[in-house]
Amino acid sequence: MKKIETLKKWLSVAASEVEGNEPRCPSCAETSIDYQYVGNVSSHLGYLDVWCTACNTGVHVSRVVVPEKSGMLPLDTPDEILLERIPDFKNVF
Repeated sequence: MKKIETLKKWLSVAASEVEGNEPRCPSCAETSIDYQYVGNVSSHLGYLDVWCTACNTGVHVSRVVVPEKSGMLPLDTPDEILLERIPDFKNVF
């Protein structure tokens, strides 16, 4: 049950960050949240990574609809570019 509650908190953080708010990290309470959508450019289906740059924790959410103006990276983005943009954070779910 604790994992589900953790996921719910991170999903709330993700929604708040995408909407342009400044949410707090569920793990450390800092406001150092970042995110990146990666998806198919024609269908806008993909995944979302959300992480805290202060404590390096976050979540990976698959099978999401990517908003039009999200700064999405295409699925075929080279690994080295993905690794520059998305850190190797500790996935808490």
